[in-house]
Amino acid sequence: MANFHNALVLNKYMLSLFGIDSIGKKIIGKNGVEIFPELKLSVNEGYTEEGNTIYLQTLLSHQYPTEHLSKEMLQEYDENIVRFTKQISEQRDEEIVWKHFQYLSLLFTEIYLDKYFRNKAKLLAELNEYLEEFNQKQRKEIERVGKKRVKDIFIAEPFTLAQLNKLAFWNATGSGKTLLMHINIKQYLHYASKYNQHHQNKVLLITPNEGLSKQHLVEFALSNLQASRFSKNSGGMFTGNEIEVLEITKLAEESGDKTVAVDSFETDNLVLIDEGHGGMSGDSWKQYRDRLSETGFAFEYSATFGQAISAASGVKKAAFTQEYGKSILFDYSYKYFYEDGYGKDYRIMNLKQDDAGYKRLYLTANLLSFYQQLLIFKEQKLALRDFLLHKPLWIFVGGKVNAVRTEKGKQVSDVLEIIYFLSDFLKNSAESIRQIEAVIENKAGLVDKNGFSIFETSFSYLESQNLSAGDIFIGINELVFNNNAIGANLYLDNLKGADGELGLRVGDNEYFGLINVGDEKTLYDFAVENDVLGGERDFSDSLFKKINEDNSTINLLIGSKKFTEGWSSWRVSSMGLMNVGKSEGSQIIQLFGRGVRLKGYLFSLKRSTGLDDYQKPDTIKQLRPYLKHLETLQIFGVQANYMEQFKAFLEEEGLPPNDSSWISIKIPTEQKKVVRDNKLRLIRVADAEGFKKHKLVPLQLDIRRFDGKIVELDWYPKIDVLQKEKGTVILQKEEGFFTSNHLEMLDWNALYLAIQNFKADKGYHNLAVDIADLKAILSNNAWYRILIPKKDLSFDSFSNIFLWKELALALLKKYIEQYYLFDKNSYNADHIEAIVLSESDDNFIKEYEFRLNIEAEIEQYQERIELLKTEVLKPNFSKIKVAEDVIAFDNLLHLYKPLVYMGAKNYQGQIQVSPIALDDSEKQFLDDLVAYVSKKPEELEAIELHVLRNQSKKGIGFFTDGNGFYPDFILWIIKDDKQYIRFIDPKGIRNSRGINDPKIQFHRFLKERAEPQVAKENIMLDSYIVSNTSYLDVNWKDNLSIEDFNSEHVLFQKENAETYIKILLTI
Repeated sequence: MANFHNALVLNKYMLSLFGIDSIGKKIIGKNGVEIFPELKLSVNEGYTEEGNTIYLQTLLSHQYPTEHLSKEMLQEYDENIVRFTKQISEQRDEEIVWKHFQYLSLLFTEIYLDKYFRNKAKLLAELNEYLEEFNQKQRKEIERVGKKRVKDIFIAEPFTLAQLNKLAFWNATGSGKTLLMHINIKQYLHYASKYNQHHQNKVLLITPNEGLSKQHLVEFALSNLQASRFSKNSGGMFTGNEIEVLEITKLAEESGDKTVAVDSFETDNLVLIDEGHGGMSGDSWKQYRDRLSETGFAFEYSATFGQAISAASGVKKAAFTQEYGKSILFDYSYKYFYEDGYGKDYRIMNLKQDDAGYKRLYLTANLLSFYQQLLIFKEQKLALRDFLLHKPLWIFVGGKVNAVRTEKGKQVSDVLEIIYFLSDFLKNSAESIRQIEAVIENKAGLVDKNGFSIFETSFSYLESQNLSAGDIFIGINELVFNNNAIGANLYLDNLKGADGELGLRVGDNEYFGLINVGDEKTLYDFAVENDVLGGERDFSDSLFKKINEDNSTINLLIGSKKFTEGWSSWRVSSMGLMNVGKSEGSQIIQLFGRGVRLKGYLFSLKRSTGLDDYQKPDTIKQLRPYLKHLETLQIFGVQANYMEQFKAFLEEEGLPPNDSSWISIKIPTEQKKVVRDNKLRLIRVADAEGFKKHKLVPLQLDIRRFDGKIVELDWYPKIDVLQKEKGTVILQKEEGFFTSNHLEMLDWNALYLAIQNFKADKGYHNLAVDIADLKAILSNNAWYRILIPKKDLSFDSFSNIFLWKELALALLKKYIEQYYLFDKNSYNADHIEAIVLSESDDNFIKEYEFRLNIEAEIEQYQERIELLKTEVLKPNFSKIKVAEDVIAFDNLLHLYKPLVYMGAKNYQGQIQVSPIALDDSEKQFLDDLVAYVSKKPEELEAIELHVLRNQSKKGIGFFTDGNGFYPDFILWIIKDDKQYIRFIDPKGIRNSRGINDPKIQFHRFLKERAEPQVAKENIMLDSYIVSNTSYLDVNWKDNLSIEDFNSEHVLFQKENAETYIKILLTI
């Protein structure tokens, strides 16, 4: 299945539009193509004051606009996403904020639907042109690996027009696909309307079961989308105005009492398919789904496309690979979700082999682990409240609907084994206490196939409480079993009013356990026949439906495939596997995905170890001992072969087996004395909200604000006439502009309304707009140029008027953005103030965390890091070389120690460090600075120097051209009573936007606008780019000399090696 990721032709085509070549390459990590790494930082989440996503800013600042996707197109798509998001957020407590992978899913959908509705034939041609490039590289790979492995290399068949009307999303469980679906509906209807292909028939959501249908109806209501359960009587004049929800099991060739004929729907519906892998196991259900959207459109969603395809075989597997390889638009399956820090961590407790003598010990250890989770949650709930954790739940799950099966002519049940264990644990207290003691003291002999203890370091919290084994046994009775009477009996009750449910209780106490299976009566009778105590009880309410409520008494859930699809819970903390076979991959990965769901700190969806440095609360160090237990899903099996099968599923998904663990070593930092003296100064904007509160901005024609910059609108990526010769794009583009005749053809009322909506979306509440000003702005063509074929501005075709409206709106939006940003930056630039650098400043990190993989050869690294822990606080500390390319050191001018450098060598499998270590150019700058100062040049006499690393997104940031800029270092040069503050950014400039790039020109802003406001406090401001790109490698330098760059405060680490530090320090 891992190879299926390489077969996703449509996804790779979408990436190619951004200039990313992913054919035949691993799409994760440093050894492959890491997709959009800039977007992954959580600081990109949310919206700008101007009403765009911060993701758009980041995309534009990292040169993602290409010949296929212009800046204007990306902005338009982004504005659509924001508008639709606001619409589905209106009835929610808070506006939805997308994670990077959700945003990219929506952005890819925007791009695809725009191309699809604009010109299907052209989209087909582009896809097949890319497909040929894909296949050529695949054939070369076949030549390289030889015929024996040819079956592992995917060759795609050409796209057909009929295949373009389906998109699939391979998104991990818990990654928010329900909300993506809501936006996808709006996106589809928007583009159908925009290109006058109005959707006429039904919008249908197909689900695998009734429970999931009900959940969707609740979610649709929250998103203010009209939806209802499908009824045979629905239709008529209201068709298409409401989303109809229907279970796949109700579709059939002919209508019956509980089914409806698939042909009664016609074929031009918008069809949404949840748990899209579900129809892949049965031919008829998939055919029904496909017929519903044959001439319409379909969106499919699943976390387990790969497992479902892997489970297929022969011709069917090949057909599915072709179909979904060409329809999966976005791949964020679980391996990417986990790699990016989302969801819980997991740990597999894999016993060496099945052994009756060890099985009770093994289950006791798992019960003990779950009890520890409950105890931490109870005792530390207040301290952990911002991590939004839920009461832990212990579940046993299987891949079958029924709990009783026949083996060798005899009825057997894993569920009954669990019941026997629980009963024996409660009744045989002496043996249970003995085993608890053995497990806690790590003397139980529970080892994996390599001889390592599988519960090593697992009970640190219980050990810290100094509880005896007897105390723990009593605690387990109270917290897990809701029981205070030691020695009471276990009962299994058949709950007559709750379909499929059996209850577990101790004595007459509240139910602590729930069994939810498809054959509850068979299981109940089988258990009673085998001496399990119980009875039948009338019970009106479902325990399962209330399991997520805060007051639920249920701590243990034993279930089956019955709740694999559609069940959603944040509670699962410990998962036992029952009856897992090779065909259950999709169900097990789904259940695993539900188990690792996590709200995370302030709803980040991330485990605490996956948080970005600037997300972590100050208390993280104290809370880690608790979080490591509550943010880790413990996984174990009733039989050892179940665990081996589960590990195989994870490895197919590309996930680490995690039956080992990493150790963590914390290294403290120490501030230098000058920080405590409170004499160093910084700057900031005095009133960040003042502009909108106090400044009214009337929109007018005033091209002086553009400072000679021409607004360029490149319409070529959006038109259909871009010619290609021999695979290369002709770059000679024609220019045009609006004449008075064009403007007379525009619907100005519609444009005015669109601009008002744009203004609201952007949050430009203090902007005043008038139609007369809009006309005046477009009547002047001195401020813009349009790259567009002349024929598209001709009056030969009536259809061009639609294009002119798009052009006019895009131009007005760009004018308004620059006009408004000019006023905003001007206001903020006039409201700068000086502040004192304090010990609590966000730039002072409190500690580093080194993580070491204990399965790798890390002994020497561990010794050196442990040494660093004590040595770093000594006055004479200089440096410790942890590894060849990992160094912790004290830079004598830096305001705290140590700094950590990690070079280009990949230590990911052995060493990880947080916060992010220095890179080569940053360390080179600091080394050069100290080396120069140590020579004691005359110009530094009576001068005091200090430097501080400026934490990205957490330190001091500036908005340059609307984008966030966080220079890497702040340098203080103090002479007499003056402080010269210099912002230094060692970086490559190969991708900079010329010498006028706002980051390069930042020194002018500081000198001309900011410095005059703080000069009275003897503060002088400046900035420099220290380029690790050689002058010769700057491909945009044209006729600029090194001296020209230097005059614009760009210094080269190579060409200016002997002089650049001196230039930086000159005052």
